[in-house]
Amino acid sequence: MWIGIDDTDSREGGCTTYIGFLLSGALQKYLTGFPRLVRLNPNIPYKTRGNGAVSLHFSKSAGDRIIIGKKDGEWIFSRRDNAAEEEYIPEAFTIAEKLVEDNMIKGNDQTNPGLIGGTRIPTESFYRMALEKIIDQKISYSLLEELGITHREWGNGRGITGSLASIAWRGRRITYELISYNSPNGKRLPARDKRIIGEMCESRQDTFNNMDSSGKIALFPKERTPVVYGIRSISHETLLSIQEEIGRLYPDLDRNFLIYQTNQGTDDHIIHDPEILEEGGSYSLKGRIDGVPVRGEGGHMSIPFRHEKGIMNLMAFEPSKSFRNLLQGLRPGDLVRVYGSLSRGNLKLEKINLMEISEIYRRVAPNCSACGGKTRNTGSGIYQCVSCHRKNMPAYRREQRTMVKGKYEPPAFARRHLSMPWKLEGAFSA
Repeated sequence: MWIGIDDTDSREGGCTTYIGFLLSGALQKYLTGFPRLVRLNPNIPYKTRGNGAVSLHFSKSAGDRIIIGKKDGEWIFSRRDNAAEEEYIPEAFTIAEKLVEDNMIKGNDQTNPGLIGGTRIPTESFYRMALEKIIDQKISYSLLEELGITHREWGNGRGITGSLASIAWRGRRITYELISYNSPNGKRLPARDKRIIGEMCESRQDTFNNMDSSGKIALFPKERTPVVYGIRSISHETLLSIQEEIGRLYPDLDRNFLIYQTNQGTDDHIIHDPEILEEGGSYSLKGRIDGVPVRGEGGHMSIPFRHEKGIMNLMAFEPSKSFRNLLQGLRPGDLVRVYGSLSRGNLKLEKINLMEISEIYRRVAPNCSACGGKTRNTGSGIYQCVSCHRKNMPAYRREQRTMVKGKYEPPAFARRHLSMPWKLEGAFSA
């Protein structure tokens, strides 16, 4: 049986993964596989923060145990599913319903939870649609009826769609996140301890998006949710090893945590070289820079980009910090492959591969070909010698480029959850 949960938080607080954590602890006798944190279309205008839904699988016929977390200092185990057929477990839906009711953000029009439970799952195409488009709720309700899925909704029930998409994910590219939750005393960590944990995570080769090259720690969210930190890796064994190290130094941080299987850092949302570009879609396009960079209001940078379907502006915004300044070094003719989301005809950049540097020549005043003296522009592209008045053709000087070929991305704290960091390139099969 599958349980899906979405949209229980708000921009001010709450966390849907915390409900998944509580549900895992309450129903571990049925829990199979890893709980799943599935990120969906990052361009949805009404998303709360990370647009992530949670799903869990339960079965009465389970095999070998695996460790996936701790609750109140006691291990949370999951099992491998041995069932030949899916079986509906009413207890699972009842407990999930109460946990959502008790832990959702209340009194906020932007929080519209959806809870589903059933033995049949949507096709993978529904997950793909939830990555790329805004899905009409009528489609979701029709799917609930078609698959015989039990559901409960709060508010306008918008979370039903994300819940369905989370159980439709097939996990073809997988990463993991270990999420630590507040222990009962609600302690917060000082900056020194955060740095120790950040450096511990960054020392592992198969972790990602935990700390950036400038030393800024990216695994601690703002202190408005139950989450203390989230460590990301392509290996759940690595996460358990890091958590063991943390527990030796900070026993309170080893009481409540859960490892989620996720689609984070996989580029699942990216469509490569599409035939048609649609507003709100996320794409990878190859083309050439077609103009000079412009700094706009608020410090964002834009630059024209031409690809086989037309021309658009590439955009990088102030929160991306050093990545935004990258655009200042690009010049017309540079060959690039870009990744980002289409918004109002512009591509909001997530990362860029600078594949070829163009040679740029600037027109300059030549020395006089007759006497070697200085020349000045007469206004028609012809340069006249100040001394002997001989007319000269202009000279051209190659611009010294500061940019070098390579792959560039925002610092870890400014990356989208779904965007694959260059560090993971090649980590997944095609």
